[in-house]
Amino acid sequence: MPRNALALATLLAAGCSTSALSPGDGPSPADRAPADLSVADSAEPDSAEPDLAVPDLAVPDLAVPDLAVPDLATTDGATATPDSSNGADLANCGGGFLGNTDAGAAACPLGCSPQVVYVPPTDPPLHIDYCTTAPHNHNPPANGLHWPWHANWGVYQGVPQREWWIHCLEHGGIVLLYNCPPAVGDGSVPDGGLGPYPCPDAGATPAPASCPQEIAELAAFYTNHPIDELGVKRIVVAPDPLLPTRFAAVAWDWVWSSDQLDLPAIQCFIDARYGHGPEEEP
Repeated sequence: MPRNALALATLLAAGCSTSALSPGDGPSPADRAPADLSVADSAEPDSAEPDLAVPDLAVPDLAVPDLAVPDLATTDGATATPDSSNGADLANCGGGFLGNTDAGAAACPLGCSPQVVYVPPTDPPLHIDYCTTAPHNHNPPANGLHWPWHANWGVYQGVPQREWWIHCLEHGGIVLLYNCPPAVGDGSVPDGGLGPYPCPDAGATPAPASCPQEIAELAAFYTNHPIDELGVKRIVVAPDPLLPTRFAAVAWDWVWSSDQLDLPAIQCFIDARYGHGPEEEP
């Protein structure tokens, strides 16, 4: 069975909606085939994607290493924490887990912005059924339970479910999120899509968008990023009505978040963490 048809059949079997997303404010989506799961940019076929059949959804990803927080002790026995007087502790990255990387301090995002935080894993990276939700220890989540296959890379007009894009983080992807409520007294609520795609009954509401310029700037991170060695751009841009700030950038175990869009900080975060997830797959 062709991969797109199998993906569609898998979601339908799980009770997921396959309705097309309504375009919202921000970059116009490109034409996409009916089986595309609502990313705006579907021009890059992902021929390396494996079969979506998952024999056992209750086991951890086979390629995931031990995600226990590493020893936080420095050589002098002190706990490694960011040094507020001399800048971030980049050598130890504040004790933060860097994943499968030999980049050392270059992969530590703490130097990108004071708004970058390490999110220690509290739940194992197990698969859960499609169209189900799970609690996470941080908002936005940066690790934990997720669906058996990641969301397509690209720019979304509707709200992809968090358990879908968490798997993107596991594969070394970066997820850029926004939550822009309508202006007070505006009198209208821009259409942000159907709700958590592809499962619109998962509980969150559509994300109104009153920041078209900022959305375009976030989308440009995807558009302008070069295709990597795996033949894809591992970046997702999407609205998230559950986000406690207006903007966030998320990688596996790391989050930058702010009410102000800081383009240099986001670029620094992408440069540090892109491709540094626990699984090296597209």
